[in-house]
Amino acid sequence: MGSTGHFSDLAISMNEGPQLTQRETFACENCVEDRALQQLVRGHLASNVCSYCGDNNDDGEVLAAPFDVIMLRIYESVSKYYADAQDTDMPWVESC
Repeated sequence: MGSTGHFSDLAISMNEGPQLTQRETFACENCVEDRALQQLVRGHLASNVCSYCGDNNDDGEVLAAPFDVIMLRIYESVSKYYADAQDTDMPWVESC
């Protein structure tokens, strides 16, 4: 197929990562239940306002981490144990 196949493969490989919608929100550790995620929040503090519970720190001290950081960790955890059917040689059918 020449270069057409190469560029198709390149386009596919460039989009293999998570297709998560970016959000400009922040979550504090009280808004996540999982201890590992709470630790993640503490390690990525970037805002003095939580977009979910409304908690804020008027003195400017940060208390919330970007939502995207939390969702990426969740995505990575799920991806570790689950895969797309097409990648596992499982039969699957696309709906119309």
